Amino acid sequence: MARRRSSTVNVWPVFTDAMLAFALVMVLMVTYQVARFIELDDEEEEPWIELREEEQEQIDARIEELRQSGYNIEVTRDGIIQNLQFGADVTFESGDDALSELGADLMSEIAREITGRAGGERLETLTEVQVQGHTDNVPISGSFRSNWELSTARATRVVESLIEGGLDPTEIDMSASGYGEFRPRNCPSDDIEACNETPAARAENRRLEMRLVFTDTPPPGWVPDY
Repeated sequence: MARRRSSTVNVWPVFTDAMLAFALVMVLMVTYQVARFIELDDEEEEPWIELREEEQEQIDARIEELRQSGYNIEVTRDGIIQNLQFGADVTFESGDDALSELGADLMSEIAREITGRAGGERLETLTEVQVQGHTDNVPISGSFRSNWELSTARATRVVESLIEGGLDPTEIDMSASGYGEFRPRNCPSDDIEACNETPAARAENRRLEMRLVFTDTPPPGWVPDY
């Protein structure tokens, strides 16, 4: 008697191939969307970083102009932080927290540059201004009980002068702090006495620092101007 042929068809290989093809298509679509999202994100972030760098260069150029005019200022940059450093003797009389005329003019020029009143654009990427006062280790006399108190008062006067020059503390975070003689400049050791042995060393330690803190993160809704 002849055998009957089975009428059953094995569809599993075809179904498996179809599912694998479908899964591959889905992976490709997801990969494309992720790559597109990353590309769009980079397009949004890059112009802001470029703007931050341009604004830091703007500060560099302005500080160089002030240096050429006779102001004792140094500027260094570390990523989003720009540090302005100038001798306290240029801006304050010895043992006093009242800004000299030269010091007041200097703070006015810096404020004008930040706010755009000097003829340029307002610094959009600047988010914080930190002012730090430092002294040498010579004991203070007069109306201040310590160099710590003097350095804090001087930093506070600088912040007040920047606000008078147009900076808005509700838009830019601003702070004043004093370190007295406890952070001498270019001091390889913790020996404060040794780092104040010479008149030149003490003059370097009597200084004010202004840290300009920028950001690489644009605010919500920011649109590049191009």
